[in-house]
Amino acid sequence: MQWYRETVWIDTPSGRATEQVLVEGRIAPPAFQPAVEEVLMADARAVCLSVEPMNGRVMLEGRVFFNVIYAAGKSVWAFESSAAFKHGMDMAGVDAGARCRADVSLAGLEHTMEAGVLNMRAAVNIDCTAAVQKELQIYTNAQDTEDIQMLTDTAEFTSRADAVHSSMLLRDEVMIAQGLPACERILHTSAWPAVRSVTCEDGKLVVDGEVNVNTTYLCGDPAAPLQQRSYTLPFANMIMMSDVKEGMEGAAWAIVAEIYAQTVGGAEGEAARAFSYEIVLNFEAEAIQKRRLGMVCDVYSPTRVLAVEREDVEMEARERLNSGQMLYQGTAEYEGYDRGLKVLSAHAYPLVASAACGEGGVRIEGVAFVRAVCIDREGKLVPQEVRLPFSLDIGIPCSENMSLQCALGISDAQAQCKGSDMEVKLTFSYMLGVASVQRLSLLTKVTPTEEAVEPMSGITVYFAQPGEKLWNIAKRYATTVDAIRQANPDIGDDVSAAGKKLILYRPGA
Repeated sequence: MQWYRETVWIDTPSGRATEQVLVEGRIAPPAFQPAVEEVLMADARAVCLSVEPMNGRVMLEGRVFFNVIYAAGKSVWAFESSAAFKHGMDMAGVDAGARCRADVSLAGLEHTMEAGVLNMRAAVNIDCTAAVQKELQIYTNAQDTEDIQMLTDTAEFTSRADAVHSSMLLRDEVMIAQGLPACERILHTSAWPAVRSVTCEDGKLVVDGEVNVNTTYLCGDPAAPLQQRSYTLPFANMIMMSDVKEGMEGAAWAIVAEIYAQTVGGAEGEAARAFSYEIVLNFEAEAIQKRRLGMVCDVYSPTRVLAVEREDVEMEARERLNSGQMLYQGTAEYEGYDRGLKVLSAHAYPLVASAACGEGGVRIEGVAFVRAVCIDREGKLVPQEVRLPFSLDIGIPCSENMSLQCALGISDAQAQCKGSDMEVKLTFSYMLGVASVQRLSLLTKVTPTEEAVEPMSGITVYFAQPGEKLWNIAKRYATTVDAIRQANPDIGDDVSAAGKKLILYRPGA
């Protein structure tokens, strides 16, 4: 007989590791600014710059950006600094050809001050996954003969057609709305990207989305010298990928690598009424090819022994990539309620304790660390920090056996003091990648031998077990499905012989 074979590529998971690294840095304001007298708010964000797989190990490089708002004299100032880090993670089964991606997030931040210099300590969570692409040859088409019997099925094979790391520079300007205080000096800017759609075209992948920007600035209002504004900046990025074809599925993850913000439009000596942003976005983009193929999943011979080779594989199939926003509100106790504090600006970052798929969607639980700059009745600026537990239910189709990649940030934080409680309203921005892992036993090679199969003696009466298939019975007794149906006309075209009494004989007997 003639066998037909076809080459398929599959993506199979090869490792995952979750670790934490401590990043430390000594930072101080630039020489043209006054020394730090009191820290009003210390914020940070972690960025993964590169992930390099090795044999049994993954090396990751990144950077933590620190932003400090502080009081000096009778004014408020801010400065930014950063510290690089490298971290190696043991990951059995990973080799140099693996595809790795890592999510980094801030898990904790603390500081001490000594002679105007801040000692910053940031705990960074790292979640790294790795996958490899395998090339296999499978039997995709053949016909039964009296000597060879085959069981066929269909399967959807998923593989990565192309993957690219890309960057873009987003430039935009926004006006401060009329009636709001103008900006004297920008103190802090944070940003969080959200991918809205990914489209595959011939030779390119188009990513559309938006960046949520939050800016805190100094103004001339003595009752509220710090103002906070949020804006949404749309973006579109075209990524050239030579192996991409129209009709493929695309996926993209985006992070903010760098943020530059400055004021524009104000006359000399006057406060400005517009912000100019330059934001560097880093993308990890991939195009996914899906092929549904018929294949031979089992084979045997009623007359001679077959040497059969199989390969058991796990195939990772990206089901969907979702991004969006969710509003969350809660209250937490705070100190200083007897001073009548009013919140001027607030920033927050989430610590994810657990994230898992379920029948109803994705549930993410953790704690939000909220840092606020307040003003009391005497006009003194007072820093405050509260911790707000959260639980988010995101309704996307998934199941418990699916794997999840989660990037969670807080794009906007608002707070107000009421009595002994601080009411907090957080806008969570998320990017979720949901994938299923399918386990397959693929038939890769069949070689007939000269060894004969021990024949069935005479005619056998067999009582089928509930749910048992004719194919399995025929293989066990070295007969064929056609022979069983011929000897048992009442079975007809049924593929199950549950509870039936069957007459079995060897073909040709």
